[in-house]
Amino acid sequence: MAPDSPYRVVIAALILAAGASQRMGQPKALLSVGGAALLERVARTARQAGAAALVVVVGPPHEALIRQRFSDEEVFWAHNPQPERGMLSSVQAGLPQLPPPASGALIWPVDVPFVAVDTVRTALALDSAGAFRVAFALVLAGDILTYLWFARGWRRYSVHAPLPAAA
Repeated sequence: MAPDSPYRVVIAALILAAGASQRMGQPKALLSVGGAALLERVARTARQAGAAALVVVVGPPHEALIRQRFSDEEVFWAHNPQPERGMLSSVQAGLPQLPPPASGALIWPVDVPFVAVDTVRTALALDSAGAFRVAFALVLAGDILTYLWFARGWRRYSVHAPLPAAA
């Protein structure tokens, strides 16, 4: 974990990579674009932007493969036993794994790899005042307008939010 953070609150990146990727035929996290896997791109951008730690949420059926491929990375791993229940289930699996002193999370789907470092730095700086428990940041990733999430207060709220039953 990075010992210093340029922000008033310590933010970790929570990377959501637990999906089954059924339509892709392989884990999205391992898809290579421009010579780098999506997980590698997201992790590198988060680190360069100043995220204090990385927590990667994985689950069946690709968990072992993703962990093996990134075993040299300095990340904390979180297990989502039922990723088919949706992204919230991955958020719930990952937030409790945020290491101290992280007081917030940049929640980042692994299939959003083209967010610029400066965009993340700006979003983290704006969020560092801690005004919101959860905020959405619309960011331009290449030509695509997408979002990143910020969350605080997860110990009381998001970890205990009920999930719908799996279909």
